[in-house]
Amino acid sequence: MNQAKEDVRHFWDPASCGEELYLAGENREAYQAQTVTRYTVEPYVPEFAGFYCLAVRTGALGCSQCGACHSNLADSKSTTR
Repeated sequence: MNQAKEDVRHFWDPASCGEELYLAGENREAYQAQTVTRYTVEPYVPEFAGFYCLAVRTGALGCSQCGACHSNLADSKSTTR
């Protein structure tokens, strides 16, 4: 593997979703707090992502900041895959 790819891998592999910055534990409360923090830092995401639409089919790309977006889509009754 060339050095640039190796550098990218070393950057993203340990914590690619912001969990070191925003996730204080692995229980429900920690994930809920992480979601609040994410949408405080990035308040445009819910409207852009359309979490409040019902019955839409979506595909998840990437890890979506520890699952914050994916869990919002699931809560909205969207079909995620």
